[in-house]
Amino acid sequence: MTFRILVVCAGNICRSPAAAQLLAAGLEDDTQVSSAGLDAMVGYGLDPDMAAAMRRAGITPQPHRARRLNPWLLEVADLVLTMDRTQRSRVLEFAPQMMNRTFPLREFALICSSLRDSGQLSWPARSAQESRLQEVAARAGDRDAGARVPVGSDVVIADPYRGTPADHDSAVHEIVDAVGAVLDAVRRGSPGPPPLPLHPAPPRRAARPRHILDDAGAAVTASSPGRAPRRTAGPSSPN
Repeated sequence: MTFRILVVCAGNICRSPAAAQLLAAGLEDDTQVSSAGLDAMVGYGLDPDMAAAMRRAGITPQPHRARRLNPWLLEVADLVLTMDRTQRSRVLEFAPQMMNRTFPLREFALICSSLRDSGQLSWPARSAQESRLQEVAARAGDRDAGARVPVGSDVVIADPYRGTPADHDSAVHEIVDAVGAVLDAVRRGSPGPPPLPLHPAPPRRAARPRHILDDAGAAVTASSPGRAPRRTAGPSSPN
């Protein structure tokens, strides 16, 4: 059975399609990621300013057409991710049964990091990402499972629509960070032992060639200890 993730924002032309495309690119075929808007600009493509910000971040935008959120999309979703808590509340007006499966994206990312850092996620090597996502979503929905979001955490990804390039860049970077935390938890689970610190050896200074004379009076270059001296052209013998 396919695990379905639905990403929701306002117009479905900036934040939610960007997040959905990043999640889809990082997850395997046993998951399905789509997006919708609470006040969608139906039929519009990805906002050009958002597409430009994605390219600046090294992300290739994919084709997109905006659509409006509806009860059927929520009925088939296993996990819903919004851009803030107000949008989460609006989603729950459509589908109150999604209470424990709907989160702001950044909040879900914080929960994933909390579960991972506390050692509560452990994946068998061959487990499918579908089952991993199911477990992460179930633990996130169980507020007593030990996952904690720090008090005062900012979980809003602000709408950059009609904003400056910096606004779009900020939204893309926040989405990238949040999606990265989710993918990290799903792929790797609990962290292993920290790696041993590496102390690189200081760079060796190149030895300066020095010239000496051999017994015959020819110039010899000595470049490093342990090597035979290299004979160079010297003055011709007077004999």
